[in-house]
Amino acid sequence: MKSVPNAKVGVLYLNNDGRDFLEGVRVGFGESAAKFIVAEGSVEPTDPTVDSQVIALRAAGVDVLINTLPTKAAAQTIRKAYYMDWRPTHFISYVSNSIATVLQPAGLEKSVGLLRIT
Repeated sequence: MKSVPNAKVGVLYLNNDGRDFLEGVRVGFGESAAKFIVAEGSVEPTDPTVDSQVIALRAAGVDVLINTLPTKAAAQTIRKAYYMDWRPTHFISYVSNSIATVLQPAGLEKSVGLLRIT
Protein backbone atom coordinates (compact mmCIF):
# COMPACT_ATOMS: atom_id res chain seq x y z
CA MET A 1 0.00 0.00 0.00
CA LYS A 2 2.95 2.29 0.68
CA SER A 3 4.93 1.33 -2.42
CA VAL A 4 2.02 1.49 -4.87
CA PRO A 5 -0.62 3.71 -3.24
CA ASN A 6 -2.96 3.55 -6.24
CA ALA A 7 -2.56 -0.17 -6.90
CA LYS A 8 -5.39 -2.10 -8.48
CA VAL A 9 -4.99 -5.54 -6.94
CA GLY A 10 -6.34 -8.78 -8.31
CA VAL A 11 -6.28 -12.06 -6.41
CA LEU A 12 -6.26 -15.50 -8.03
CA TYR A 13 -7.26 -18.28 -5.66
CA LEU A 14 -8.39 -21.89 -5.74
CA ASN A 15 -12.08 -22.20 -4.88
CA ASN A 16 -11.63 -24.55 -1.95
CA ASP A 17 -8.94 -24.06 0.68
CA GLY A 18 -7.69 -21.14 -1.42
CA ARG A 19 -10.49 -19.03 -0.01
CA ASP A 20 -8.35 -18.85 3.13
CA PHE A 21 -5.63 -17.15 1.08
CA LEU A 22 -8.19 -14.68 -0.25
CA GLU A 23 -9.39 -13.90 3.25
CA GLY A 24 -5.78 -13.46 4.37
CA VAL A 25 -5.20 -10.91 1.61
CA ARG A 26 -8.33 -9.03 2.67
CA VAL A 27 -7.20 -9.05 6.30
CA GLY A 28 -3.76 -7.83 5.23
CA PHE A 29 -5.27 -4.81 3.52
CA GLY A 30 -7.53 -4.21 6.50
CA GLU A 31 -10.01 -1.38 6.10
CA SER A 32 -8.41 -0.51 2.75
CA ALA A 33 -9.28 -3.87 1.15
CA ALA A 34 -12.19 -2.50 -0.87
CA LYS A 35 -10.02 0.33 -2.15
CA PHE A 36 -7.16 -1.88 -3.33
CA ILE A 37 -8.73 -5.21 -4.33
CA VAL A 38 -10.55 -4.53 -7.59
CA ALA A 39 -10.95 -8.12 -8.84
CA GLU A 40 -10.86 -11.71 -7.67
CA GLY A 41 -10.42 -14.77 -9.85
CA SER A 42 -11.77 -18.01 -8.49
CA VAL A 43 -10.35 -21.18 -10.04
CA GLU A 44 -12.03 -24.54 -9.64
CA PRO A 45 -9.76 -27.54 -8.99
CA THR A 46 -11.20 -29.15 -12.15
CA ASP A 47 -10.65 -26.15 -14.46
CA PRO A 48 -8.39 -27.20 -17.33
CA THR A 49 -6.84 -23.71 -17.59
CA VAL A 50 -6.91 -20.34 -15.89
CA ASP A 51 -7.09 -18.38 -19.13
CA SER A 52 -10.53 -16.85 -18.60
CA GLN A 53 -9.69 -15.74 -15.06
CA VAL A 54 -6.41 -14.13 -16.17
CA ILE A 55 -8.15 -12.36 -19.06
CA ALA A 56 -10.83 -11.05 -16.68
CA LEU A 57 -8.25 -9.71 -14.21
CA ARG A 58 -6.42 -7.86 -16.96
CA ALA A 59 -9.72 -6.44 -18.24
CA ALA A 60 -10.46 -5.20 -14.70
CA GLY A 61 -7.33 -3.07 -14.85
CA VAL A 62 -5.35 -5.09 -12.32
CA ASP A 63 -1.74 -3.93 -12.06
CA VAL A 64 -0.78 -5.97 -8.97
CA LEU A 65 -1.55 -9.68 -9.17
CA ILE A 66 -1.53 -11.89 -6.08
CA ASN A 67 -1.39 -15.47 -7.33
CA THR A 68 -2.18 -18.02 -4.62
CA LEU A 69 -2.81 -20.91 -7.00
CA PRO A 70 -1.14 -24.32 -6.80
CA THR A 71 1.72 -25.26 -9.09
CA LYS A 72 0.06 -26.16 -12.42
CA ALA A 73 -2.37 -23.24 -12.34
CA ALA A 74 0.36 -20.84 -11.20
CA ALA A 75 2.52 -21.85 -14.17
CA GLN A 76 -0.45 -21.39 -16.51
CA THR A 77 -1.02 -17.90 -15.08
CA ILE A 78 2.60 -16.89 -15.64
CA ARG A 79 2.49 -18.14 -19.24
CA LYS A 80 -0.89 -16.57 -20.04
CA ALA A 81 0.11 -13.16 -18.67
CA TYR A 82 3.34 -13.30 -20.67
CA TYR A 83 1.60 -14.21 -23.94
CA MET A 84 -0.97 -11.46 -23.37
CA ASP A 85 1.92 -9.00 -22.92
CA TRP A 86 0.47 -8.18 -19.50
CA ARG A 87 3.11 -7.35 -16.89
CA PRO A 88 1.45 -6.63 -13.56
CA THR A 89 3.53 -6.70 -10.42
CA HIS A 90 3.07 -10.44 -9.90
CA PHE A 91 3.31 -12.10 -6.49
CA ILE A 92 3.24 -15.89 -6.13
CA SER A 93 2.57 -17.69 -2.88
CA TYR A 94 4.91 -20.07 -1.12
CA VAL A 95 2.74 -22.91 -2.48
CA SER A 96 4.04 -22.23 -6.00
CA ASN A 97 7.48 -20.73 -5.65
CA SER A 98 9.30 -23.81 -6.97
CA ILE A 99 11.69 -23.39 -9.85
CA ALA A 100 11.29 -27.03 -10.93
CA THR A 101 7.51 -27.36 -10.73
CA VAL A 102 6.33 -23.84 -11.62
CA LEU A 103 8.92 -21.52 -13.12
CA GLN A 104 10.58 -23.98 -15.50
CA PRO A 105 7.26 -25.34 -16.84
CA ALA A 106 6.02 -21.75 -17.26
CA GLY A 107 9.30 -20.76 -18.89
CA LEU A 108 12.06 -19.06 -16.96
CA GLU A 109 12.07 -16.12 -19.39
CA LYS A 110 8.35 -15.68 -18.69
CA SER A 111 8.97 -15.72 -14.92
CA VAL A 112 11.32 -12.76 -14.75
CA GLY A 113 10.21 -10.23 -12.16
CA LEU A 114 7.97 -12.48 -10.08
CA LEU A 115 7.88 -11.73 -6.38
CA ARG A 116 7.45 -14.37 -3.70
CA ILE A 117 4.98 -14.04 -0.85
CA THR A 118 6.41 -15.58 2.29
